[in-house]
Amino acid sequence: MHDVASGSAAAACACRRGGWSNRRLARRRRGFLTVLTARLIPLVPFSLFNYAAGVTGVSLRAYAPATLLGIVPGTVAYTTLGGSLHHPASAPFLASITVIVLLTAVVILRERRQRRVARQTGEAPPPVPVAS
Repeated sequence: MHDVASGSAAAACACRRGGWSNRRLARRRRGFLTVLTARLIPLVPFSLFNYAAGVTGVSLRAYAPATLLGIVPGTVAYTTLGGSLHHPASAPFLASITVIVLLTAVVILRERRQRRVARQTGEAPPPVPVAS
């Protein structure tokens, strides 16, 4: 996981050093939550989000810990899923599928709720994690 986090941080920094910066997509004060949310959604393309984080100006101080925390549940779920593919009715297989679906559902529902609250209070909605 260390190599994954290091590589993703390098990609984010490369974008920033390339001179690209669009602070509208991710506000600094929500950078940690934005990255954590994107990392928890199993469907968000990992490499694409690395570059998006660099372009949006999310600080490395927010990016690195959010990436480390956010990739753990998906890594465990996908590893368990891969290890139990030969027994699709087994408890580990079903548990990993459940975790992957729940991660996706919880994060999507949380984002919808935040957007609804932002519309009601007149605040700008939180940034959307990049997905293709």
